[in-house]
Amino acid sequence: MSLACLVFAAFLSANTCPPNPPDVVIQLGEATLLRPHIEKSIAVANEVLQAADESFRVVASWQLNGRGLSDDEIVIYLIKSPASARLLVQERQELEEIISTISTDFEGIAEGSDECSDIHECVEALYPETTVNLVMKALNRQNRWELAKTSPECRCIILIEQDLLLYRIVFGANWDKYILLTRFDSAEEFRTALAANRIPHDLLDGESVPLEAMVAFLLLHEIGHLTKESLQILTSENADMKAFFSGMDAEQLEELRADAFVARALAARCFEKKPTGLSMLTCTTPPALSTLTFVVGMKGKSKDARCLRYLDTVAGYPNWEARLLLLNYQYLPDSHGGQSGLITYLSARQELLKQPWIRESEICRRAVPLSLRK
Repeated sequence: MSLACLVFAAFLSANTCPPNPPDVVIQLGEATLLRPHIEKSIAVANEVLQAADESFRVVASWQLNGRGLSDDEIVIYLIKSPASARLLVQERQELEEIISTISTDFEGIAEGSDECSDIHECVEALYPETTVNLVMKALNRQNRWELAKTSPECRCIILIEQDLLLYRIVFGANWDKYILLTRFDSAEEFRTALAANRIPHDLLDGESVPLEAMVAFLLLHEIGHLTKESLQILTSENADMKAFFSGMDAEQLEELRADAFVARALAARCFEKKPTGLSMLTCTTPPALSTLTFVVGMKGKSKDARCLRYLDTVAGYPNWEARLLLLNYQYLPDSHGGQSGLITYLSARQELLKQPWIRESEICRRAVPLSLRK
């Protein structure tokens, strides 16, 4: 903040001056590639906040044009990654290859998967090792991303451009055919239906979740950290849900509380209004992300892969798939499929923690202490 602005602010208001960026923004610098997408996400997030009667509004740092923040504004910074440009491109190319290979694997769901669930060792024989290893690579990369965060230094949200690009590669990919394959008895039947044009075009329309909708979803989650949203789901009497919540630390509960804000705010926009365009796509983002998270890991049946899919692998954060299922349980409370999917998942998680092999791999050994709460 300049000396002139400080003097001027003393006579008027501290809000007259532009906000000071957090240290990480100064150190890494602001990114520019995704700015047009972020601006669209901000517009949708503000629509949702208004519909939910929230006082917050978000604004991009590059749109302030030297002015300060009003009392209800939260500034969004889009920052660069510390890695070199060559390594960033290489990271994206490697992930694109992994996701392209997985999403075009039309060999179908292995026979016997209904009788051999994720808590049984027999699932390890359902898919080739090469297939499982690809899923592991995708899951490991997802666990490393830090897409967005609120900063204690300012009233702001920081988005990391490279991680958003990686996020888009996974959840913005064309998973339509891969998902549809689960509705057919065999890969051959699916190919025949495709060749005969018996699958409606709307079911093969490409991008699964647009980046703008994903970012709006992320912004709402980060704003949730700044609210006093309650976490009513903690009162559930379901045994598996109670076991999941039992002994959670403050950081984990805080993530679930911010998720609960997303569910409530989106419900106000999506079910009480008539959203269209990008707003509608944002409304469908929670169930779409939940479905795609399952789909990406669906063939990950090794011990390591199952621990990544069901257990907590990052300190302070509940498992990503569990969080999405819980969010949708609150967002779509009347959905029988959502409720049964959550309970089935949490039940499998509890059973996995009891398996004698659970400490045999390094990934599982690290995850067990984070997941076995007291």
